[in-house]
Amino acid sequence: MICGGMAARLPLRCVLNLLMRDGQATRLLLATLALGMAAAPSISLADTIYLKNGRKIVAEVARQDAQRIFLVNGDGEFAIPRALVDYIEKSPLSPPGAAASEDPLEASPVADLPLPLPPAAEPTSPSTGSIVKENTIDAAALLRLDNEALRNPSAENRHRLAQGYQEAAIFLTRKGDAEAAIEKYRHALKFAPDDLALALALGYLLVKQHHHNEAIELLLPAAARHPQSPDIPMLLGSAYYAAENLDRAIAQWHKALAIHDNPRLREALARAEQERRVAGSYREQRSEHFLLRYEGHEVGALSEEVLKTLDCAFRDLQHDLDFSPRETIVVLL
Repeated sequence: MICGGMAARLPLRCVLNLLMRDGQATRLLLATLALGMAAAPSISLADTIYLKNGRKIVAEVARQDAQRIFLVNGDGEFAIPRALVDYIEKSPLSPPGAAASEDPLEASPVADLPLPLPPAAEPTSPSTGSIVKENTIDAAALLRLDNEALRNPSAENRHRLAQGYQEAAIFLTRKGDAEAAIEKYRHALKFAPDDLALALALGYLLVKQHHHNEAIELLLPAAARHPQSPDIPMLLGSAYYAAENLDRAIAQWHKALAIHDNPRLREALARAEQERRVAGSYREQRSEHFLLRYEGHEVGALSEEVLKTLDCAFRDLQHDLDFSPRETIVVLL
């Protein structure tokens, strides 16, 4: 996790090394000043700024305006867009008698991304029986379903396979092993690529596990196959939102609402449209692995060089660690 409490002036390569070693934290806000980490703030008065990508920055909040939140570090102040912030938890050591803030960012967290209800397992057919027995997945039963679908890929056999693997995946999810559940859903979709329930279940887990680009790759063709499903564009919008693509998130959420009204989705859409208006002053530039956001023309002149430097460091670490995060890494200058 990257936060204001890390050692000052970490070299860029070291920062990327930390990002790439954490397989669940590859989509982070990297708050930088001239490509150097900000110095650690005073811990005694540090606030915690929770970001919408699930990460946090520990720093002292000096002041705020309609568009930015100003944080204090050893070298002065730096600003982050309010549109990137979920909520702020004030330090318990704030001066006594300090007035309570009416800023909604300093209240409770913004609601989670709008998602359809999590999948429920369909009852398995009597001929298949339960896949989960005595709190364990029956691997032999799953193998039989595979073999039957390979020998005779009828609609009935593919549906039975989908039911069995969904039961196993839901069991794994409830046990806290969402990544293993994702693999079960992926396997089942190879046999039943048109199964809407499997696509929604896998898309749901991919978004919940922050595999946003993978969710988008899965759901775009599913949307073409099932144009009347409101849940697919809802999930797609949430995946795009988490991947920092507000325009596409808003477009997908509009599609979902056109199919079926959803009050929670309408609220999320209104927030996203407001964030797009607020973030309009920030410019951005993308490369294969990075989304660079910056203010001002003086930074814009350096943006291509910054992205080249980041991509070069990424390639070196990809070779050293034999690992390549698929999610976009957000860099804020």
